[in-house]
Amino acid sequence: MLRGIVLGEFWGIERDEWIELWAGLLGAVPAAVLSAAVAALVAVFVLGRSNRHQQALVEEQLKVQRNEAALAGEKAAMADLIAITNRFVSYGVGTDPDLIRRATVSFTAASYRWALETGDRNHASVLLSCASVLGGAGVVVSMTKEDSTGKFEDLHTAVRSILNEMVRLVANFGLAWYLDPPIARSAALEGLQKDAERLDEGVHSLVMASDASATVG
Repeated sequence: MLRGIVLGEFWGIERDEWIELWAGLLGAVPAAVLSAAVAALVAVFVLGRSNRHQQALVEEQLKVQRNEAALAGEKAAMADLIAITNRFVSYGVGTDPDLIRRATVSFTAASYRWALETGDRNHASVLLSCASVLGGAGVVVSMTKEDSTGKFEDLHTAVRSILNEMVRLVANFGLAWYLDPPIARSAALEGLQKDAERLDEGVHSLVMASDASATVG
């Protein structure tokens, strides 16, 4: 059954026509021998095509597996980045500045790791702008003293607000990168860069406008 179907589809020539054609060429060769020869020829042709198709399927499956592994690596790096970012929320007055600096170093390392996973160095440069805000604002918050009335300086409150906003923006960016359509990624990256620059300038302006000798020591 199968041999007849294959032969029937081979170049549009029916099985019996093949046999008659080869019989005419080879004369005395028995039809059964010709039939077997033609069947073998077609079997080789079909087998070669089947092997090529199977190889293509295997290569496609390997490609899918590599892509899935790469995506898993990206997500793991971003998850670590968000986890490090959230540490800054717990920092307040009296926090050891060295602890904040170490967290900033960890954030920087995680930024480079994520950039390596995604294969785009621009990703690291944007996140390093965020690291500047997190580290700078965190240190100011930890070193802000109380004023003579026993209340926190306005500087502490304002910079704490900036620190919290930067943490929120990084976390939202990381989630949106993998949950929103990929077409929105360029705009999200550009927006994060602008926000980081804005907040960094905000910290700088607040510190410069305050009496640093009285509030930060």
